[in-house]
Amino acid sequence: MAHPTTRWFLLTATLALSAAPAAADASAANDAGCRWAVWSDPAPGGRRDFDPATGRSLLNFPPHPFADYRGLTLRIDIRDMQTPTLRAEAVYTLSPIGNALGTLRLNCGPNDLMSIGSVRLEGRDDVQVAFRQANETLEVTFNPPLPPKREARLAIDYTLTNPRLGLVWTPQDEAWPGRPAQIHTQGQPEMNRYWFPTHDFPNVRMATELYVTVPRGFEVSSNGRLVSRTGASGGLGLTDAGRYETFHWRQELPHAPYLVSLIVGKFDHRVLGRLPGGGPIEVFAPLGQGGGIERTFGRTGDMIAFFGRYLDEPYPWDRYAQLVVHNFSFGGMENTAATTLHDSTVLDERALLDGDRDGLVSHELAHQWFGDLLTCRSWEHIWLNEGFATYMSHLWFEHRDGADWMVWGLYNNRRGIIGADRAEAPIAAGMASRMYGDPDDVFRRPANPYPKGAFILHMLRRLVGDELFRASLVEYVNRHKLGLVETRDLRRAFEDVTGRSLERFFTQWVSRPGVPTLAVATRWDEATRSLVVTVNQRQTIDGANPAFWLTVPIWVRAAQGPWTKLELTTEVRSAERSFPLESPPLLVAVDPDMTLLADVDVAMDVRGAVALLKQGPTLASRLDAARLMHRYLNAASVEASTSAADALLTVVADEREFFGLRQAAAEELGAHGGAWELFARFGAALPRDARARAAVVRALAACGKDLQRPAEQRAGVLALLKRLITDDPSYGVRAAALGALGSFTTAEAGDAAVAALGQASQDDAVRQAALRALAELGDARTLERAVALTAPGVHSRTRAVAAQVMGRAFGAAPEAALRRLTELLDDPTLRVAQAAGESLAEVADPGCIRALEAWRDRAPTLSHRRKIETMLTHARRVTVR
Repeated sequence: MAHPTTRWFLLTATLALSAAPAAADASAANDAGCRWAVWSDPAPGGRRDFDPATGRSLLNFPPHPFADYRGLTLRIDIRDMQTPTLRAEAVYTLSPIGNALGTLRLNCGPNDLMSIGSVRLEGRDDVQVAFRQANETLEVTFNPPLPPKREARLAIDYTLTNPRLGLVWTPQDEAWPGRPAQIHTQGQPEMNRYWFPTHDFPNVRMATELYVTVPRGFEVSSNGRLVSRTGASGGLGLTDAGRYETFHWRQELPHAPYLVSLIVGKFDHRVLGRLPGGGPIEVFAPLGQGGGIERTFGRTGDMIAFFGRYLDEPYPWDRYAQLVVHNFSFGGMENTAATTLHDSTVLDERALLDGDRDGLVSHELAHQWFGDLLTCRSWEHIWLNEGFATYMSHLWFEHRDGADWMVWGLYNNRRGIIGADRAEAPIAAGMASRMYGDPDDVFRRPANPYPKGAFILHMLRRLVGDELFRASLVEYVNRHKLGLVETRDLRRAFEDVTGRSLERFFTQWVSRPGVPTLAVATRWDEATRSLVVTVNQRQTIDGANPAFWLTVPIWVRAAQGPWTKLELTTEVRSAERSFPLESPPLLVAVDPDMTLLADVDVAMDVRGAVALLKQGPTLASRLDAARLMHRYLNAASVEASTSAADALLTVVADEREFFGLRQAAAEELGAHGGAWELFARFGAALPRDARARAAVVRALAACGKDLQRPAEQRAGVLALLKRLITDDPSYGVRAAALGALGSFTTAEAGDAAVAALGQASQDDAVRQAALRALAELGDARTLERAVALTAPGVHSRTRAVAAQVMGRAFGAAPEAALRRLTELLDDPTLRVAQAAGESLAEVADPGCIRALEAWRDRAPTLSHRRKIETMLTHARRVTVR
């Protein structure tokens, strides 16, 4: 997903997805998925760490547990899958810590959604128990207080009705023929409180056990292992064994509350293999999608074995299930032993032309160690979950396909962070920071924990070497498995294994916001026979943002000799060093092994850049050279521009080259005046690799914007795009062609986009691209078609895109657009409601503000209201402008 200038990463299919080596893997590095939008500055000019009016700190700290939560038993009765009401009992086994416990506070849903009937201590008639439910808190008082270190069992009876967060209930609907009713839960970050009362923060761990009674014919999944599946147990009232079944799930090893999962539905089920302990590796897919399970998830067992070997820690849970559910608003969620995945995860055969799902599958699997076995103690340290899962996914691709695949993912991680993390202290938050307004914010801040965390781990690997890096991870896991971790725990494991002092490293890269911007120049000094290297730091440097301490690697090569590796270490604004060499270098590569998270601008002439593109020592150095070419493509020197274009075209045309390098070359040509050269070279015979082909096609968008060219030339490009939209075997290429089509402001282009709305594809990507193309074209039919595609029965992601497009086409029929977007605010599909709200927030119209205010006022939870208020803040600014 793109990151518009007014927002920071809605992590569904964009920033964290840049970590995905496979193009089809739109959710590859992003289990955070489709989180609520956050605009870049909810309080312009103001600090986010304290309230200037009161002086109150706005920093977030973990809440007091006050009790050792040893176990939770949930008993749930679901009488009718078409009626979103359940009866439940939550029983906590706990013991007070420290002092006697007179008051226990748990998080819970609002009174009108979660009606708590009674709270009692089992077997303790000597203690009077009272409770109060208000402001999404259940306050339980004990008289006399419970003594410390003495176990007690606290039972809470409640009824859940029409849940909106935490537990998503999707009844069967004639709009989706053949889709059975289904329930799934989503606890991260703090949403499980909306289906069972809990200490909804990751600083506790507990064993869990679920007894779930459902109508016969439905499957129930939860964490851990299935102990039994029997006729209705009658625990809460459903006793008809002929009509109901009870599933008993037990998770014996303790895990965090947000990882508790419940899924009820009907599925195609496959067992792909067995864990070393005998438990199943299994997949539950929507009915009718069983045939794609093997092609999508077939390497899961290999991943489990690889991660276990690499970490010297076997897979820790009783089973590993992957469950593909309807109406899931995220990419994936790593619930303990049972990952939840979005409803388009299963690939059809054609989708493999564009890539696979190994990025998503490996990321969520890696969380079973980093996130589940070791859990961040607070959201401040979420990078210990997400950065690790992202990096472990890169390691999987390195293992599976070679180093270039890891490099490609990390290179895109670095580019994404360089483009986003431009903030400065003290106002902005670093990657690991207590400064956030809502727990969701930590997942999509500019210093994003997915790509930045992954790249910091890679810097550590390059700093200490492969052997010590792996040994440090093994030590970290051994020390803290089944425990809670903070950043300092990782640092100390690395320090103890490597003997290095790493506090400065972690403070600079993990806690501090921003990345360095470096200008690097080299010159040959004939008098001293040395290479003079200058490094200037160009980012803001002041008392709160001192110059970065860093080492810049410079590799040089003379003629066809070996590469010589030099280093310049600096902690000042400007540094220069001379390196004696036998002869002037012909090739210079700055940080070719990606040891540094920095935006590096290297002074280099076109001959040096072309030589580096052809002969760079690493894929990263050749990617850097490709990105340098924009300097020369529009240069006054015809020789320089021709040389740059020819070098890039040669890379794109070479089917032996890594597809990512070909993509980068095509992107540079398209963005910097070389689109016509691409068309001339490839218009008749596009690259065979679908990913490279799509990159070329995307670049052709520049041809449509070039109104100086003769109409017949532009018509030739348009004809090619229309042919690709209907005939190319790759969904990705068809979607790319529609994206390029949006730059051709002709009725013919609009007709082609309208026709493409009828195409089915993996993830419904072609239809979504057609909608965006219509909006880009400003086609008069955009609003009408978008409204139609927000209807129930349409793919959920397409409905969300349609809502976004309606915002762009709002002016065509403001009353109709406002009416439909307002209706969608209450849509049961979270991603659709969210998209409608974002669209309203972007339109400068008082009616949109009123609609958002009414939405906020009727929002069922505090979490909803906080996020809608953020939208309103942005909408008011847009309207004022």
